[in-house]
Amino acid sequence: MLERAVDGLQQVQETLAGLTRVLSPGPGGSAGNPGTTARRRAGGPALTRREHRVLTLVAAGLSNREIAQVENISDKTTKNYVHALLLKLGVTNRTKAAFTALSEGLVDPRECGRARTPAPRAGTPVPAPGVPGPRKPPGGGNR
Repeated sequence: MLERAVDGLQQVQETLAGLTRVLSPGPGGSAGNPGTTARRRAGGPALTRREHRVLTLVAAGLSNREIAQVENISDKTTKNYVHALLLKLGVTNRTKAAFTALSEGLVDPRECGRARTPAPRAGTPVPAPGVPGPRKPPGGGNR
């Protein structure tokens, strides 16, 4: 019976150590950085809205270039976000980041499924369903 109690205590210690690792701030920032809107899910790290969106896109399998296009940011900015996420999650590559995000409930799998569809920009007209978009001029318009 004493062995079970010791095993249980060790599991609690390991869980707390893992949570401490995940919740601790990365270099150059704090977990409770004022001035940012943080998202904390199920004991996960505090993420800004943009970091959460980028993590969702990473988990959906998008490349840095694709993420940059969807989010309308530069490739370099995307790379910086992905690097910051790797540090916050305590992982070494984007595959592990995606696995961690999905397995720990940091992102919604349904969001990942919808992630490849960029949201329309403000002021951009969105055609009604079944209405064709603008036509390209004959010859592709590239001269």
